[in-house]
Amino acid sequence: MKWRGLIPKKSTFYTLYLSNQSDPENTDYAMEHGATRNFQAEKLIEEEEKRIQQEREEEELNNPMKVLENRTKDSKMEMEMLENLQELKELNQRQTQVDFEGMIDHYHSWRREREREKEEDERETKQVNVCRNTEGDCSCGDYDLGPSSQLQGA
Repeated sequence: MKWRGLIPKKSTFYTLYLSNQSDPENTDYAMEHGATRNFQAEKLIEEEEKRIQQEREEEELNNPMKVLENRTKDSKMEMEMLENLQELKELNQRQTQVDFEGMIDHYHSWRREREREKEEDERETKQVNVCRNTEGDCSCGDYDLGPSSQLQGA
């Protein structure tokens, strides 16, 4: 590996110099002094995946049964992924079939019905209070407020 170019930088926050060298072969930089890499873990994962893939290819070259086993595993994984995708599609279809506007309209009509019932109850309560204030002489005729002062519906 041939390294070219030294790139010194001065930190704007700290009073120290950072230096790294360019690596054109891997299209990357190598930190030389004054800093550490933030994305080193991602790079290590990529390198590990490459290594595993190379080992698998080498193993398949030497063992024809391993090729068959790997194909079987790959097809099984692919089928599982397709099943999961199908489940997600069905879930999305179920969610799109929910009529949210219908639900909101139903809620508003329910609310109006409750408010109307409440207003009717308040009117009846007012009527009863008016009848009680007249001490049994209710002109509406709906209630008989006799000497026991108990309400009886007509």
